[in-house]
Amino acid sequence: MHAPSLAHATTAALLRGGHLSHRGTLAAETFAVDLSSARVRAALELLDGIRAGQSLGTLLGQVFERALVEHPDLPLARHLGAFRQLCPSVAGKRVPLPEGVPADAVAARSVCDGLALLRLHQKSAIPWGETPPGLPEADSTDAQALKTILDALGDRVDAVADLGVAEAVHQTASGRPVRAGAVLDALNRGELPPPEIEVSASARSGIGVTHRVLVLLAPPDPDDPAVRAWSASRTGGPPLRARAEPRLDAWAARLLGDPARVTWQAQFPGPGGDLPDSVVTFTLGDLGLCPLDVLSCPGAEPGGDLERRMLLHAVRHAPAGWSGPPPRLRLGPAAGPGSRSVRALLEVARAVRDLVGGGRPLRPADLVSGSAPDADAGRLDLARRLADAVTVVKAAVAALRALFAFTDPAAARAAIAGALGVPVGELGTMDNLLDLPAGLDIARAGDAAAVPARSAPEAVRDALLALADCAVQGAVPRSAADGDAWDVLSVQTAAVGRECAGRLDAARRAAEPATGLTELLGADTRILPTFAPPSQDYVLALAERRRAGDATAGVTAPWLAGFAEVREGVGRLDRALLCAEAHTESLLGGVDIAQLPLAGDTPERWAGLEPAAGKRLPGGRLSLALHTPLGPPPAAADATVSGLAVDDWVEVVPNNEETTAVAFHYDNPGNTAPQALLLAVPPVVGQPWDTDTLQDVLAETIDLARVRAVDPDALPDLGQYLPALMLACNVGGDPQGDTISTQAPIA
Repeated sequence: MHAPSLAHATTAALLRGGHLSHRGTLAAETFAVDLSSARVRAALELLDGIRAGQSLGTLLGQVFERALVEHPDLPLARHLGAFRQLCPSVAGKRVPLPEGVPADAVAARSVCDGLALLRLHQKSAIPWGETPPGLPEADSTDAQALKTILDALGDRVDAVADLGVAEAVHQTASGRPVRAGAVLDALNRGELPPPEIEVSASARSGIGVTHRVLVLLAPPDPDDPAVRAWSASRTGGPPLRARAEPRLDAWAARLLGDPARVTWQAQFPGPGGDLPDSVVTFTLGDLGLCPLDVLSCPGAEPGGDLERRMLLHAVRHAPAGWSGPPPRLRLGPAAGPGSRSVRALLEVARAVRDLVGGGRPLRPADLVSGSAPDADAGRLDLARRLADAVTVVKAAVAALRALFAFTDPAAARAAIAGALGVPVGELGTMDNLLDLPAGLDIARAGDAAAVPARSAPEAVRDALLALADCAVQGAVPRSAADGDAWDVLSVQTAAVGRECAGRLDAARRAAEPATGLTELLGADTRILPTFAPPSQDYVLALAERRRAGDATAGVTAPWLAGFAEVREGVGRLDRALLCAEAHTESLLGGVDIAQLPLAGDTPERWAGLEPAAGKRLPGGRLSLALHTPLGPPPAAADATVSGLAVDDWVEVVPNNEETTAVAFHYDNPGNTAPQALLLAVPPVVGQPWDTDTLQDVLAETIDLARVRAVDPDALPDLGQYLPALMLACNVGGDPQGDTISTQAPIA
């Protein structure tokens, strides 16, 4: 038998040896295993199901019922109800049932117990033709087909047993008896899921190559047209997300394209319902968002932050004379040629958000083939960004609280206590309406205290928008027009104030700056530290690969697309670039290859390609696939980079040759090695051996052996004295010669 490894050959030899040594006995069937590919696949399917938490009876029941439904010739599915009644799935195998509750009361009725049904079939105990359960007659065509299916079910169970025996022998032959016992125990008792089966796997040896797909972000160019397009209609500085993560924001600007091309419309009802509606077209750029703000929007669902921003902007830019109900928003299709709809943009944003959220921040060790310290990578820069973000949020919170401050705190507390019917002592030393204890009506309290916000809803909306620009979800004003504005805005402002206080406190207590930024800006915000690379070898490797000319765009594009089908991380990058290119109608580039370690004057062939004819792929190579949307990485020693680790994996390139093993049957010879030793001395003391004397001794020994070759059954009386020694000459001291001499005469 040709086996893929020495361990597999040993397993085959042990199984066959056990079968032959127990030939003719019941134990021979234990070692008569059949590991054909179909049986192994069937057994592995059952074991996978057991490992997933299903019982063997349920799995066999599913196989049995599927065979009934999919039978090509007979309508056997009509017997499903009868078999489910005959062998219902019962509970309580692992978890005891409550006292007094029968098993059938909680059993699953969707499938029969295939293991119980198989045991009835093997005992010929299925009540064919009886009612209930209403099965066909034993000699009917349906019954014969059902028996064939049950035989196949038994073959599946036998395949599991064969695979278990083979796995136990394989683990024992490999020097792992504990694992062998675990396999047999799991299959026998069923209390624990069986371990992974190794005897059916053929391990291949090969050369390991590490592939790492990274997005490398250089410092953004302030004159980048993509970045400038998002700030063209914005008044004031960029939103906080863009300030805290400028490189990621610049990359997102390239992926999302020009916001001025993304249009949406607001339909204002005509006055009194007699005049036609007015439709006003706006662009996404009118909202003053940054690209990361768009990525943070899960969609344009009703009541979401994006819709409320659009509604507030539309109300503030309503046609002259409008005072009717709120306008209706139209988010798609696009308003005209060359424009894009908001819904189309949000699909691109969803793909980019999946890419950013599915990756991890780039570390220094990602750019070298060995290890590199990265515990403090970018810590100082992150601390600076955190301090700047805290300052911005505190300023926005202070501006909001100023609108709710009491002019005369004592008088305001007394008025609030009277309006709400609470003791004034319960309000403590409160000097701001936003510090009102939870559970009290803040709208009525504001009416009583006459805070500035009560008569300035637009100022409150502006302050809430400033906090929304600070990445506070739910801070976009819920009231776009007057009317019930105070009741809505006061409750919303109190909730936003508590949220901001919690975020600032969590950022203050964070042990790491990156954690503090995440606490302040929200868990969905990706923070990328900037750091100086530990080595510039990856920059030299990029130039080396360009010099080799074997990793051009025509080569890397299909390579990336191929791995996008099987690697989740690469697939996210491929989908994001594909959606962005379709949306922006521009090419955003692929990946550049850098291979480490450096090869020197003669570049090595890229490890992502097949080795050249007659050449062996060198091991220990790191292939970096770098997507550099903001330009090539800077070569200066003090330059900093940041980025996103999209995916990494080790590809094992199989060797052209493998060491296999052959197990063959070998019959032992019929005769055995001698089990006796002939010790002879010259018959005459002092006379040396000669040929004739040696031949005489051998001939006499053979004659004596023939005499002694007597069946003990023929010597019943002498059997109790045997075995014994027979000496041709005895010179003992007694006259009869019964005593054996222990001294040889000395000449």
